[in-house]
Order: sequence, then C-alpha cells, then structure tokens
Amino acid sequence: MARIKSNFGANSFGQAVNILIQLASVPIILAFWGQDLYGEWLIISAIPAYLALSDIGFGSVAANDMTIKFAKGDQKGALEVFQSTSVLIGLLSFCLFFFLVIVIYSFPFHDWLNLNVISLMEAQIVLVILAIQSFISLQLGLVHAGFRCIGAYAEGSIYLNLIRLFTFIGFILGIILEKSLINVVAISLLVQLSCTFIMVYLLFRKISWIRYGLSHVHVATLADLIKPAFAFMAIPLGHAINIQGMVLLIGTTLGASALVAFTLIRTLSRLVLQMTSIVNQSVWPEISKCFGESDFNTIQKIHRNAIKANLAISILASFFLVIFGDIIIELWSVNEVEFNLNLLLGLLLVLIVESLWNTSSVVLMAINKHQTMALLYVFLSILSIGLTVMLISIYGVLSACFSLLFVFTVLEVYTFKSVIKVTNDKINFFSFHR
Repeated sequence: MARIKSNFGANSFGQAVNILIQLASVPIILAFWGQDLYGEWLIISAIPAYLALSDIGFGSVAANDMTIKFAKGDQKGALEVFQSTSVLIGLLSFCLFFFLVIVIYSFPFHDWLNLNVISLMEAQIVLVILAIQSFISLQLGLVHAGFRCIGAYAEGSIYLNLIRLFTFIGFILGIILEKSLINVVAISLLVQLSCTFIMVYLLFRKISWIRYGLSHVHVATLADLIKPAFAFMAIPLGHAINIQGMVLLIGTTLGASALVAFTLIRTLSRLVLQMTSIVNQSVWPEISKCFGESDFNTIQKIHRNAIKANLAISILASFFLVIFGDIIIELWSVNEVEFNLNLLLGLLLVLIVESLWNTSSVVLMAINKHQTMALLYVFLSILSIGLTVMLISIYGVLSACFSLLFVFTVLEVYTFKSVIKVTNDKINFFSFHR
C-alpha cells in the first residue's frame, strides 16, 4: 500500500537520523569537551529523559484514538481527544516542572550526582532547559498524532525527525563555537522551539478543524483512555525488567567479564530489532485507520505480511551475525571480550521469537486493545528473572536465553491468538494467499 511505503521511508529516515546522532555526537563532544565534562553531561542529561514518560502513555493512545475516530467520520471526537490530551499533558508537564524546580533548588542534588566540572548554577539552569525540551517533545508527539489521524503519518514523521536533526545540529554548533554549557543547551532549545512552531503551523494549515483550546475538553474522553494509557507504560516496564534485570543478575552472579560479554552480544543481536521496528512503525497507523473503518480484511493482510517480512529480516540478519559476529565483537571490544557463539545463537533465537511478538503486538497496540498483553509481559518478565536465578548455576549465561525464550514464546502465542480473534482471521499466517 502506498501509505505504508511512505511510512517505511519516513521511518527509515528516522533511523538514519538516530544513527547519525549516535555516531557523530560522541567524537565531536569528546573532542571539544573532554571525558570529564562529557561524562557529567551524560549524567545530567539522563535525568530529564525520564520526564518524556510523564504523559503516562496518553500521547500514544490518543494518536490511536484520533486515527480510529477520524476513520469512522467522527471529526468532533478526534478534536475532543486532541484538546483533552493536550490540556492533560500540559498540566502534567507543569506539575512535574514545578516539582523538578523545587528539587534542584532545595536539595543538594549536585553533590548526589558527584558533579565536579559542571557548577551548581550550571547544573540547575541546564536541568530546567532540558526539562522544557522534554515537555515540548511530549506536545510534538500530539502534533504528530494530528498528521497521523488523517493518513499523513509519513509527513509528520519527517517533520519530527527534522526537528530532532536541527536541534542536534544547533547543539553541536554551540559546542564547536565554544559556548558555555548553558548557552549550548539554550541554543538547542531555541532551535527546537522555532521548529515546533513551524510544525504546528503546518498542521493547522493542513487540517483546518484541529486547533488548541478548551471548548472540546472532556474528562470522560480522558477516562476512556486511562486503561490503555497505563497499559502502554507497562511495555517499557517489561523491557526494563528483562533487560536491566538480566544485567544486574548476571553481573552480581557471574561477574563483570560474563556481564560484558552478555551485554555486547545482546546489544549486537538487538540491532536487528531496530530493523524490524521500521516495519512495525510503518504499519501501525494504517492498522488504526483500518480498524476505525472496520476493514478487518486489510488488517489481516497487513499483519500476515508484516510477520513474513520481519521473519525474513530476522533470519537473514541472524545468519549474517553468526558468520561475522566473532569479527564484529573482536573489533568492537578491541580483543578485550571473548566471543561466545552459543550465547549469540541463543540470543538470536530469542530475537526471532521476540520479533514475531513485536509484530503481532503492534496490531493490539494500534487499536488500544493491549491491556492484558502488557500486564502479561510484565508478569512474564518478572518470572523470567526467577527462572534465570534457578538455572544460572547450571547453564551460566545461557540461562538468560532459556528464560527470555520462554517469555517471548508465551507472549507470541497469546498475542497472535488475540490478533486472530480481533481481526476474525482464520488462515495460516504463513500462507501468501487466502
């Protein structure tokens, strides 16, 4: 479908921006700031990142709901979701900002973070600016939802990623011009604000009925989104448990060398998920639209084709890593980490099953029917830690593979059956024809 192809291109551009920022930032910042300032910047910039979760998932479910309502012809309902969610996110942002200001100006957080290069005043002002940027990002997500609900997901995604790119360029230019840390983050804020106003203007010009205001704000509208919103927050919680939980468990049980090997090989294997996520993010808005139109036949086709595409990507990428994984690890770690083929094979098997689950889960998340799945994910992630504790003395680091394989196999079975039920699909999803 044309829209999915456009979405795929936009998401590929987004991944390219991510890679550019990740690759370019480290050498440039190190060259101009040095290790000490860069290390303290990493510490202080990590704090506002958590504020990006402060909408408690309302932004994501609002985007789904707006798309579904608009597809049903309920333009007024889509506007109610937009205005109600924008007010809610604004209020939550204000409350969290007020709380952050109290903390950073009342408590010795500077000493808690053991900052030596960055002064107290610099840390306070920089945290305030970074918090403002995080809250702007939340509103940008809602602006993107406006584009998405009318089928212009790709256009909105391009704008979002251009804002991220220009903001990063502003940040880097500030560093190169040898501005102070405060001026550097202030420059990036000004760039982000300017680009945000342009994106909002483009949204209002494209969609005349969308506007900010209070006339269509309804508490009942937000009440309908509470359960799916909190369920959205459970997904990153499950990720944190099975990723960071395994890291802590392996590190405390098997030692630093085993942890480094596990972390490097798992990071390498999970690069494949970034490739499959491009497919998943591309089909997401189309699934919401089709659900609003009750076009279950198209959802069935999208689900089956996405699974086949991601399965092919996962298997081909896994073969590549099996062949070249030892060389990559050797170069990446500068011969400091011993390559473990069995661990790589185990994690790649987990990855293939996880990619299937990710693809099926998109269908439920796109239509806000993911609550039970999200809670099951958290429960199974906790259970996986217990399973690893029982197996780690026998199988060592491979115990994590067994536990994670169990988690994602159960999840995919449950999620796939749920998708089949929601979409009334009764065929073998490996089949190319009905």
